[in-house]
Amino acid sequence: MLINRLCSVIVTLAAIFSATLFTTLPAASAATKTTKHSHCTAVAKTHSSTQACKASAPKPKPKPKPKPKPKPKPKAATTHTTTPAPAAAVTPTPTPAPTPAPAPAPVASTAPCANGDLMPDASNIAVVEAATLCLVNQVRGQNGLPALAENADLQSSADAHNNDMVNADYFAHNGPAGDTPESRIEATGYLSNPNDGYVIGENIAWGTLNLATPSAIVSAWVASPDHLANILNPSYTDTGMSVSASAPASLAEGQPGSVYTEDFGGIDNSGN
Repeated sequence: MLINRLCSVIVTLAAIFSATLFTTLPAASAATKTTKHSHCTAVAKTHSSTQACKASAPKPKPKPKPKPKPKPKPKAATTHTTTPAPAAAVTPTPTPAPTPAPAPAPVASTAPCANGDLMPDASNIAVVEAATLCLVNQVRGQNGLPALAENADLQSSADAHNNDMVNADYFAHNGPAGDTPESRIEATGYLSNPNDGYVIGENIAWGTLNLATPSAIVSAWVASPDHLANILNPSYTDTGMSVSASAPASLAEGQPGSVYTEDFGGIDNSGN
């Protein structure tokens, strides 16, 4: 009996001189004083041929006129201007040139992938994982998308979930301990930048016999709209692909099989 089951999930995460010049104009002031004086004049009279001079009582000498004081010149109005000291010269900080947008990543290869029909076992897990990722990237290339790059954090989260499904004998995105794709990926440190928004997702599948090969698993994912949506999400740039050497016991019913987990991640550029 050939058995194949699969499941997918996608989670989107969103990780935000002044100067003063014043003038004082004191009012102009000028003072002028004028003193007026008066004086008396004596007159002498004459008669006959002999002129005799009749003395008259001496008249008091007129007091000398005091010289008038010169008028003080009015003070010229003064203007006082205070100019603040010039601010220290500031060297403008050069505005850094904007970082150029990275060149678009090349479209993934659509060349045939080797080892697509290998049955996973303990001796070839790394080869099967590489073949499965090659097939996923082949599908992305056929749709004009760049290849997903292997990421150690996502590989760690995928491995942890794959091993847990086999050891705890279940098949689901959420583990019995309450872990989720988001919590597992976050625990690896992949979602480390609080200024970035991330988009993450996960595809899982299991199969026995020839339905457990990379070709059979990726074909099943492509035939499922939800799984294909994860594979073709243009926001994804990173991935971790994990393949086990056996399937959960209660599902495999004694047949050789395998369980697959692929975790996806990238920066969310959708603006949502």
